Amino acid sequence: MIVAIVAGVSTRTSESDRFLYMPSAFLCMLLAVAICILVPVAKRWIAVVPILLLSMLALFRNDQHWVIASHIIERTVAEIPAVPVDHRLFISGLPSDTCGAFIFRNGFYEAMLLSGRDTSRMIVAVHVLSPSPGLAKQIVSVEGDTLSIVPGDMEFVAR
Repeated sequence: MIVAIVAGVSTRTSESDRFLYMPSAFLCMLLAVAICILVPVAKRWIAVVPILLLSMLALFRNDQHWVIASHIIERTVAEIPAVPVDHRLFISGLPSDTCGAFIFRNGFYEAMLLSGRDTSRMIVAVHVLSPSPGLAKQIVSVEGDTLSIVPGDMEFVAR
């Protein structure tokens, strides 16, 4: 915990996992050596069993976050409507993560391609701009382009 507190590690990026992995590996080795040296053989299991149980519990909870993220991906991909020819589909509100498990922070188009969908007319909106009276609604896409939604275009808001 000292490494995370001193360095100000972000929990929104996978780089934080890489940053904390090395120190935690060394701390685990240090703890193992300390248990072997300081704790008598008869009492060693009393020290090791709670650590193993807590590790298994944490691993199970982490796995459940990824299962939930997978269900959200499957549901979202299934809910996205087909895009008629000569129209565009603007998609907004895609979730980025749940409890640290990535959802659509990256890889939305790849997920759609893996499900057999055509992504050439799908545009993921980062921001939806409020329209002025008489103007079409506008979005800012992932690529940073500002695009207008015109009649015939479809909108999908992920929930």
